[in-house]
Amino acid sequence: MQWRLMDLDSAHPQLEVAAETSKKGQHRYVFLHPTAVAWLRYAKKLKSELPISDCALRRVRDRLCVTLGWPEWPQNIGRHTGASYALAHSRNALAVTEDLGHIDKVLRRHYRRAVWQETAAEFWAVLPPSASGEPISVDFTSAPQTQAIQ
Repeated sequence: MQWRLMDLDSAHPQLEVAAETSKKGQHRYVFLHPTAVAWLRYAKKLKSELPISDCALRRVRDRLCVTLGWPEWPQNIGRHTGASYALAHSRNALAVTEDLGHIDKVLRRHYRRAVWQETAAEFWAVLPPSASGEPISVDFTSAPQTQAIQ
């Protein structure tokens, strides 16, 4: 992901997925949920760098695993979680499938999880401090250094 590929300020914020970074080699545009837009604007305000280096990403994931008590970072957890909650919240399998660059059969096999619609609404209601007024923080500096997960 790169800031230059995001349009966060239009009436319909979207992310451009370049063919060379797409799992399926498909160039497409993905409309962003308002919650995602709020978090991306917050990250941009904090001058977050994109793209995130593999080393930095691994370090954050390792620390999150320690904090959460997980033995390792589940592969594609962000994509699977986002897809499952988007499907439960929007109930629009076609739109979620297109955003992921898949076909419906793949969505239902890999991404659909048992998520209640009310739980999805709560998930999408978690906003950054500037939008909700309540601070949301994780202290990554106090977590011990761990070996990279293979």
